[in-house]
Amino acid sequence: MNNWDINEIFLALNLKNYFNKNLKIKKIVIDSKKIKKGDLFIAIKGEKFDGHKFIDEAVKNGASAVIGEKNKVISNFPIIYVDDTKESLINIARFSRKRIKDLIVIGITGSTGKTTLKEWLFSILKADYITHCNYGNFNNEIGMPLTLCNMPLKSQICILEMGMNNKGEIRRLAKIA
Repeated sequence: MNNWDINEIFLALNLKNYFNKNLKIKKIVIDSKKIKKGDLFIAIKGEKFDGHKFIDEAVKNGASAVIGEKNKVISNFPIIYVDDTKESLINIARFSRKRIKDLIVIGITGSTGKTTLKEWLFSILKADYITHCNYGNFNNEIGMPLTLCNMPLKSQICILEMGMNNKGEIRRLAKIA
C-alpha cells in the first residue's frame, strides 16, 4: 500500500499546507464509489462527467480529503483547492515517481497487445521483485498517472502501459513516467 502524508500532497502540488491536522492518505482515488476510509478523492472534470458532483458521496464513503477546483467547491470539509484537478493528478504522479530513487520503469506501447504484454511481464517479474503496474488497461492521461500515484513506496519495478487516443499523448505519458 502507498501511504501518503498530506504534507507530501501539498508539496507535490507546490502549495502551502493550510490544514490544521496531519492526515495520512491510504490511496488516491478518482471514483467516489471506490473511496474507502482514509483515501484522497480527486474531483476530475471529464468530457462526460464532473467529479465535483460526487464530492459529497466521496466524503460519505470515507475520504480523508478532497482535491477540487477553486471555483467549483465550497465546503467545510478538508479540501485542497487547485486550478486544474487533472494537472494536479499528474503532478502527484510525477512526485510519486521521484520518491523511489532506484525504480526501474518499463513503458509499453503499441497498437495491439499492450495489456497482455504488461500482464505477462508483471507475472514473471513479481516473483523476484516488488513490482507494480497499471490496473487493467488504465493507460491514458488519467489512468497511467493514477497508477503512479498509488505505487507502493517499496516498488522496485513499475510496468506502465501507455495508450494513445490523440496525437502527442504517448509523449505526454512518457514525460510523466
